[in-house]
Amino acid sequence: MTATLHAPLPYCDRTIECRVSMGVALYPDTLCPDHLLPDHGSTIDELMKHADIALYEAKNSGRGRAVLFEPALLESWQREARMLDRARQALAHGSPEPWYQPKVHLTTGRIIGFEALLRGTHADGSPLVPTDVAAAFEHAELGRAITDRMLAGVIADCQRWQAAGIDIGHVAINVSGIDLYDDGFADRLLGRLADARVPTRMIELEMTESVFLGRNADSVGRTLYRLSQAGLSIALDDFGTGYASLSHLKQFPIDIIKIDQRFVRELQTNPDDAAIIRTVLSLA
Repeated sequence: MTATLHAPLPYCDRTIECRVSMGVALYPDTLCPDHLLPDHGSTIDELMKHADIALYEAKNSGRGRAVLFEPALLESWQREARMLDRARQALAHGSPEPWYQPKVHLTTGRIIGFEALLRGTHADGSPLVPTDVAAAFEHAELGRAITDRMLAGVIADCQRWQAAGIDIGHVAINVSGIDLYDDGFADRLLGRLADARVPTRMIELEMTESVFLGRNADSVGRTLYRLSQAGLSIALDDFGTGYASLSHLKQFPIDIIKIDQRFVRELQTNPDDAAIIRTVLSLA
């Protein structure tokens, strides 16, 4: 069926390329004595819900394909829905906010900057960490709201430290694809920094290489070059975890490579990790 639906469509002496994503849920086959076909629901509402979940998976996994519903997809969907709900609740109750982890120069022991970590509280008062709301970072509305809240806190803190004459170096903050796909993100961020009189050199943006994948790479490139030319540092986080490509280091204005901790953790005991680290340092 997908091959038929993907076939080019002739229209007015033109050929139109067609793509379709499908989610499939099966009604129990009462005529099949061995019950070889799965049962994805016995009501229209159940079948439509499960087909929609399968469609969501088809779109998330690359589009242009058909996905058959299975219980694991429902569990994944429910887990993601809980994350989005936690994020909405956290934003409604005044969090998240930045907590700061110092960056220490290993030779001098001097603090050279900080990384802004997302922290907050759930409605019941328990602590909130990024893994609790991971799905929200790529949500069009919630992802932007979280980044906006974090940037507001970081810029306000930088403004206060600067007024007090405290040299904190820089603050690194994570941004997602949702932020960088937005062509207006760079100008808004630069405008906020200018209004607060916070130098661009005080801000470092961190992202993973997943932001370079897909159809939005050109948009990401424009945003990063705009910010880089304005004086912000660009850091590539989790380098070496599977998306790493040397072309990204050449194509985009990357200032800093952050090697994933799974390679650093056993640096002194695992010769393979040591070899990888040496290679990445030489590459950098």
